[in-house]
Amino acid sequence: MSDRTSILESVLDLLLREEEGLSRLIAFAVEEQRALVSSDFEAIDRVSAAMQTEAEAMERLERDRGAMLEALGQPEATLEALLPEAIAAGLPAFTEVRLRMAARAVELQEAQERNARLLLGAVKLQERWMNMLGGLTSSTYGAAGKQQLRPGRGIVSRSA
Repeated sequence: MSDRTSILESVLDLLLREEEGLSRLIAFAVEEQRALVSSDFEAIDRVSAAMQTEAEAMERLERDRGAMLEALGQPEATLEALLPEAIAAGLPAFTEVRLRMAARAVELQEAQERNARLLLGAVKLQERWMNMLGGLTSSTYGAAGKQQLRPGRGIVSRSA
């Protein structure tokens, strides 16, 4: 077995570990979504910390993959560019792993976008409640395009 084949096998092993990491991140994102919906702040903190730890592990794997590609003499090579050489080296699983990783990345992005929408909705709702309790109605936009709060009839009396 040549050195290049050995390096490609190491890259494949690393890709499999990255795929597992993406799967864990997706599971964390779904768990975070449940915590956001139920306003479980302890769970949100716990899941966020776990996601951060997993993301750091993924960054280490990415650096290791970069070092392997450098050893191949192709530091900027994409996984797609390595496919012909990997197949020629008898590593057809390279193709499958690359496709699964791409699908997982899309799945993670969609889960994170759902969570971002939930967070944005929660912030808007909190802002609306704070304005209502503080005696202000929803903000409007003035002629200059800046938000302008207008006085309203609030729930809390400022004179009390």
